[in-house]
Amino acid sequence: MYMLNEICENSKLINLFVELAKIPSPSLKEELLTKKIIEICNNNRLDVQKDTYGNIIINLPATDDCKDVLPILFSAHMDVVGGSE
Repeated sequence: MYMLNEICENSKLINLFVELAKIPSPSLKEELLTKKIIEICNNNRLDVQKDTYGNIIINLPATDDCKDVLPILFSAHMDVVGGSE
């Protein structure tokens, strides 16, 4: 566990992933993870919305040098299969 703690201290992205992965989120019970992701987005002033199905939609505007580039859509699951409770 020491090695993971050291890695987390040196990488904000890995630390965030580990923080989110620790939140139990079995299928149809992702509410705690949803709240945490929305909180992180709000704290970073990101445009975040939750639809009626519980999906989180985050809109990041293009930077000036990418205004003419086609938008990109990322899709991911928040639920996990087993081992989260």
